[in-house]
Amino acid sequence: YQTLWAAVAAAFFLISLGLAAVYFSSSPPVAEPIRFTVNQPAGTSIRPLSPSVSPDGRHIMFTSNWRIHLRPIDSTEVRVLNGPEAVIHPFWSPDSRRIGYGTFGSRTLSLADIDGSPPQTLCELPGPFTGASWSKEGVILAGVANGGLYQVSLSGGDPVAVTGLDKSRGEYEHRLPHFLPDGNHFVYTVASTNNAIAGVYVSSLDSKETRRLLHFHSEAKYAPPYCLLYLRNDTLMAQRFDLDNLELSEEPVSIAQGISQTQSLTTTSFSVSLNGVLAYVSGEMPAANLSWINRRGARLGSVGEAKRYRQVALSPDEKQVVAQVMSNEEPSKLWVLDLERGGVATRLNFNSSREGDAVWSPDGRVIAFSSFHRDSTANIYKKAL
Repeated sequence: YQTLWAAVAAAFFLISLGLAAVYFSSSPPVAEPIRFTVNQPAGTSIRPLSPSVSPDGRHIMFTSNWRIHLRPIDSTEVRVLNGPEAVIHPFWSPDSRRIGYGTFGSRTLSLADIDGSPPQTLCELPGPFTGASWSKEGVILAGVANGGLYQVSLSGGDPVAVTGLDKSRGEYEHRLPHFLPDGNHFVYTVASTNNAIAGVYVSSLDSKETRRLLHFHSEAKYAPPYCLLYLRNDTLMAQRFDLDNLELSEEPVSIAQGISQTQSLTTTSFSVSLNGVLAYVSGEMPAANLSWINRRGARLGSVGEAKRYRQVALSPDEKQVVAQVMSNEEPSKLWVLDLERGGVATRLNFNSSREGDAVWSPDGRVIAFSSFHRDSTANIYKKAL
C-alpha cells in the first residue's frame, strides 16, 4: 500500500488563484487560469502532502527521500538542496531566498539559502519539530509535537512559548501555524479530543486572545487579497476573510476536489504564493482489500471488504488481523478481521478517539494500541478480545 499511496500522491497540480477570484469579484479576470503538473522525479518517492510554493511564486519545494527538492516554476529542472540529513517540514522565508526545516529524529531547527550555501543551526526546540511559518518581520513561529507554538528569533536564543495546551479542553497539539499579512496575527490548528474545541483558530504574538474560525480539524492559509483557504475533507475551499475584524464572511466556494491529506493533518497538502500560484497534491489513499500474497509475489486471494487500511498486524496464530481504518467521517479506528470467517470485521472500540499502532500479545488474546481516549496526549492501551 505504501507504493500505491506514493503513486497516487506523486503529482502536484498548480493553478492560478485567479480562479478563486472569479467568485469574489464583480468583474471576472480576463486571463484563464494556467494549470500544469509537476511529476515525480525519476528514482525518488515523493513524500505525500509536502508541496510548498515560494512567496514570490517562482519555485515549488517538496521533500522526496527525506531531502529538499526545488523546481523553478518556469523550468523542468529539479535540484536537490540539502545534504544527507533527513529533512522534515521545510518552510520558506518571506523573501523566498531561504528555507527553514527540521531534521528527523532531532529537535534542531535549521536554515539554508536556496543558492546552496551551507546550512546553519538556528536553535533547539522543546520537542520534535512539526512545522513553522516565517513572518516578514523576521519571526519564526514553530510547532512541536504534543505541544504549543513557539516564537524563534533569527538571532538564536531559546524559543519563547506563544500558545499553550489547555488539557482541560482535550487539546493535545497546536500545529500548522501560518502568519497573516501584518506579521503579528496568525492562524493555526488546535488538535483536540473534544470536537467542540478542535478547529482553526486565529491569535497574535502580542496577545493570548484566540478566536475559532473553523469548527473542524483543517489546515488554513491566507491567500491575498482577501481569501482564507482551507480543507474540508478532501475539498479545498476559499472563503472571504476580513483582516481588520479577523472574521470569515460570505459562503465558501470549492477550488479543487480530491486533495490528499493525512487524517492527523501533520503535513501540508496545499500551498499558495503571495502572487496567486497554488500547488496541491491530488488524490487520496484508495479503498482496497487486504490480500494474501505468496513468496513469489502472486496474489492468492482477498480478505474482507475494501477499506482504507493502514498498519496491518497479523495475530500469532494467523487466524485474525487488526488494522487501522482511515475515514473522512471520523478519526482512524482499529478493526479486527476474522480470517476463518472470510474476513468478517469487528470494531475494537466504539469511542470517538483516534487509534493506531496495534500489536498482538504473544498468546494472541490481547491487543495493545495507541489512543487519545482519556488524555490530551497519546497513551498506550490494551484490550482483551
